[in-house]
Amino acid sequence: YLLAMKGPAASDSPAASADSASAKDGFQVERRQSQLLISMNGRPLVEFVFRDDKILRPYFSNARLVNGLKVTRNHPPVEGIDELDHSNLHPGIWLAFGDINGYDFWRNKAAMEHVRFVAEPTIKDEQLRFATECRLKESDGEPLCLLTNEYTLTARPNGWLLIWSAEFRADKQPVIFGDQEEMGFGARMATTFTEENGGLIRSSTGKQTAKKTWGQPASWCDYSGPDPDSGGIMLMAAPKNFRQSWWHNRNYGAFVSNPFGRKAMKQGETSSVAIAPGKSMRINFGAMVHDHREFNAEAEYEAFKRLIPE
Repeated sequence: YLLAMKGPAASDSPAASADSASAKDGFQVERRQSQLLISMNGRPLVEFVFRDDKILRPYFSNARLVNGLKVTRNHPPVEGIDELDHSNLHPGIWLAFGDINGYDFWRNKAAMEHVRFVAEPTIKDEQLRFATECRLKESDGEPLCLLTNEYTLTARPNGWLLIWSAEFRADKQPVIFGDQEEMGFGARMATTFTEENGGLIRSSTGKQTAKKTWGQPASWCDYSGPDPDSGGIMLMAAPKNFRQSWWHNRNYGAFVSNPFGRKAMKQGETSSVAIAPGKSMRINFGAMVHDHREFNAEAEYEAFKRLIPE
């Protein structure tokens, strides 16, 4: 089916085309068998993939600025244009964990399996909202815990904001998050945006470059392209998360907000974050896809905090 911000209700058919919508303003959504194709003002914006045989977790791929310029690396990466490393680990914008109860959900050795849409996509007041339920499975397929992901996409003056709110619920055994670099909310920038190609990484603390921001605590980090109008992505961690994030930032285009890897990020003793049976833990992150290198990052962070779901 397809949803448009304005206009009549659309067909329930997964094959419905965006061209069938009478309105081209704001968000539009087209449902496919394994993904949502999300557009804005009639242009492709980003793809949300909830089922993939190779990448065993939900993710957003091929994110674009409102003007259509792609800001995350091509997925899959294109030989001769992109670096081909980590093609199934860095699909665009993702939430993943290299160690939960000893199982590796970052490198696709264990699955965050899509179960259902808890809330179908709805568009209202310049926002697109939907929610999914995942079952985390151990490497042998045994269930570990449930994860509910709430997604909110909001139109902003400088682009668009994705909020990813994740709630883990432990069942009969504790859920324990280990200590690795590869833990948390990440993105892989388009090749032309990378620091290696003239891009800039800066943090909420004023530090710049991958080297100087790596392992450091910050509320947000922004990765922008080389030109004033090239735009970028600002990843943000909510202040009410259980702990401030450290940052796993790389000059080749990957950057990750990581509140788990204290020792891995060289910030202290080994971390172990546990959810007791019957309890839950929520973490919130944001990705602001913006269309200029210079923008008011602090104002966007304040907007993110106001828009986080209760």
